[in-house]
Parts: sequence; C-alpha cells; structure tokens
Amino acid sequence: MTSLFSESSRSAIGENALSVIGTQLGATVVLLTIGLLTGRELLRAGNRRLDRSARAIDVALVPLLLASGYVIVVRMIDILGIV
Repeated sequence: MTSLFSESSRSAIGENALSVIGTQLGATVVLLTIGLLTGRELLRAGNRRLDRSARAIDVALVPLLLASGYVIVVRMIDILGIV
C-alpha cells in the first residue's frame, strides 16, 4: 500500500510537533514563575498583613522554580549542542 508521506517524513513531523509542544510548555512554566515571583514581591511590599498570603505563594513557587531551572538548562544544552 502506498502512502503520501514516507516514514522519515512522518517521524520528522512528529519530532517537530514534540519540539513545539516542549517550547510552549517551557515558556509557560517560565512566564508563570516570573508572574508568581512578581506577585509575591508586590504582596510583601504592599502590606504586612498580606505577608502570610505571600508565604502561601512560596508553596507553588518551589516546584515551578525547579521546572524553570530544568527548562533553561535543557534549552541551553540544546542551543550550545553540548550533548
């Protein structure tokens, strides 16, 4: 049975789609981290009573900071071609 795309074309399209999804997910993680860090600092600077709310944001920030660090390291390795 003949097909419109060869196997190599299909695998290239699939790899490109995964790269795009990874880039979008990485950008979302980094932007969300920046937004939460900014919000936390604004809460702490605005009012001492809101300091407790700012500490609650820290719980969400720890995994996001780890994920952001991972995304940045993986992208730098990809750009520099280390591996």
